[in-house]
Amino acid sequence: MFFTMKFFLSLIIVTTLGTFATTSSAAGKIENATMEEVTYAIETTLKYAEETLEALNNNADKETILDLLRKTKQIAKEIEVTRLGPPKMKASAQMKKARFAVRKDEMDKAKEHVEAGVKHYQVLRKRFYDF
Repeated sequence: MFFTMKFFLSLIIVTTLGTFATTSSAAGKIENATMEEVTYAIETTLKYAEETLEALNNNADKETILDLLRKTKQIAKEIEVTRLGPPKMKASAQMKKARFAVRKDEMDKAKEHVEAGVKHYQVLRKRFYDF
């Protein structure tokens, strides 16, 4: 009786732990992104950042600039390469500061932040292709 109770208890524990371990996973993360996906994300992010800078230089309206900044932020989330972390974080921080400056109608300040962000995205692209 004692032996069968141990056996069934261990069987229940193993079954329970096994079912919970297989169902848990990180939500929203791109797993094992291919080189093409990362390349597309980097190039598109840089393209949107440069378009934002061009819009600021051409005195575009506030909503257009904010839309371009949003697109840049969304596509930058898809860059999932560890060695690109520091320039990506620096660029994202500059774009965030630019977004706040645009909301406050400080376009000169926003232009400086976007220029810095574009430079960081260019460093990110160079670092990716050099590897």
